[in-house]
Amino acid sequence: MTSGRLAAGVLAAGIAIFAALLAAGYGFFVLTNPGQAIDYAAYFGRGLEARVAVDFERHILSWITPLHLAIAGGLMVVLSSIRRRPLTGLLAAAALFAAVFGAEWLKKNLPRSELSRAPGPVPAYFATDTYPSGHTTAGTSIAMGFILAVGFRWRWAVSVAAALASSSYATAVLFLGWHRPSDAFGGILWSAICFGAAGLLLVLVQRPPPSPNKPGWLASGVLFLLCTACLAAGWWLTGDPWPPAVRDLPVAGMLTLIVIPAFATCAWLAWALAGAEEI
Repeated sequence: MTSGRLAAGVLAAGIAIFAALLAAGYGFFVLTNPGQAIDYAAYFGRGLEARVAVDFERHILSWITPLHLAIAGGLMVVLSSIRRRPLTGLLAAAALFAAVFGAEWLKKNLPRSELSRAPGPVPAYFATDTYPSGHTTAGTSIAMGFILAVGFRWRWAVSVAAALASSSYATAVLFLGWHRPSDAFGGILWSAICFGAAGLLLVLVQRPPPSPNKPGWLASGVLFLLCTACLAAGWWLTGDPWPPAVRDLPVAGMLTLIVIPAFATCAWLAWALAGAEEI
């Protein structure tokens, strides 16, 4: 199987899986009483009090502005143009804005009924305007855009930073109380769908030849362990590495539901395109 056919198959399969998970997340966490109850239990049990962590989360979320999104999209085009692949940069920037505007449309138009009473006060917009999280979508999409924009030899290295950025934004909106955990979960999946579609279009248009430099599963395992080590180090540096609430089942489960997709989607995109030298 050629590199192009393999990449197209991996991307198409990933898009289908993530779309199914996005729909399942909405169906369970938004439209059912048990799902809403779990979501709220994790939201109110998050309990991260470390000042360093809170300041860091507010700082990274403050960077999600229209200006910074435009700068990120422009950098994707510049990086791709330097390596004579302007179409890649243009599609990465297009996927970025499609993901951000699409998330805004989805969360404003997907219906929601309050089936489970919140055990405490929540922001007023929680009633209608949350799934998927716009900040998580924007942060994850910027990270995935650079996986596309850089050269194929760098995609695995960039995917490490992308996974860390995605998981940082996704957990930040939860710990600051801006979103429920399911909203962050949805934002990651929606970003992956948009960038998977961009990558699939590139593969179909440019038909990359086989590359002998494609990393194998060993690289995947090494990068996963590196991401895990970096996240553990980040928790330790907050001065409150293991908040009591993290040991509670709803919080631990929902954090897992956020962090694993952040790693998996970035690794999936990098793996699918790692051997596509012409993209």
